[in-house]
Amino acid sequence: MAKVNLIVVDDNYFTRKGVLYLLNKVSWIDSLHELESYNELSEAIQLFKADIIMISESQWQMHEANLAETGTQSIIVYGYQEPDDTAGFDTFCSLKESKEEWIASLHDAVKRTKDSIEEPQLSGREQEIVKHIALGYTNKEIAEKLFLSTHTVVTHRKNITNKLGIKTVSGLTIYAILNKLIKVEENPGEPQ
Repeated sequence: MAKVNLIVVDDNYFTRKGVLYLLNKVSWIDSLHELESYNELSEAIQLFKADIIMISESQWQMHEANLAETGTQSIIVYGYQEPDDTAGFDTFCSLKESKEEWIASLHDAVKRTKDSIEEPQLSGREQEIVKHIALGYTNKEIAEKLFLSTHTVVTHRKNITNKLGIKTVSGLTIYAILNKLIKVEENPGEPQ
């Protein structure tokens, strides 16, 4: 499953640090960034490839109209009083809740967003190439087995790297095992 990149926007230092402390306990957050001001948000979204914005109710009320144009997967507002108009964000997490309740509602909101983020899909041919890489075949051997040119295999490998962000043979082997492209019994790394 994909991990999410999250930005917390809150002008109150103590609230922001408390939220960050709790967010550090969520296992599927890949990167977590904090902003004191909304003014830095549009640049930070691009820089950190944010999936979720968590914003304090005070910052939300000041910048609600602009947040709709950010292009992030999810906006979570938190604070003591839920805004009257809830149309522009996905979830409200109340700071009046106990720590456990707050983490549970945050957990649900982040999980919904995480589940909506699409995993990169490999084509059938790319899956075959990953399988052969994981089994230890060279580009030339893969080309011969699949009746392709070596150049085509190299192009597929570049596309696979771009889609998955995995650059090593060992990483592709783990990917192949986890996605059931090969079985552990197939002796990854040893051509058959």
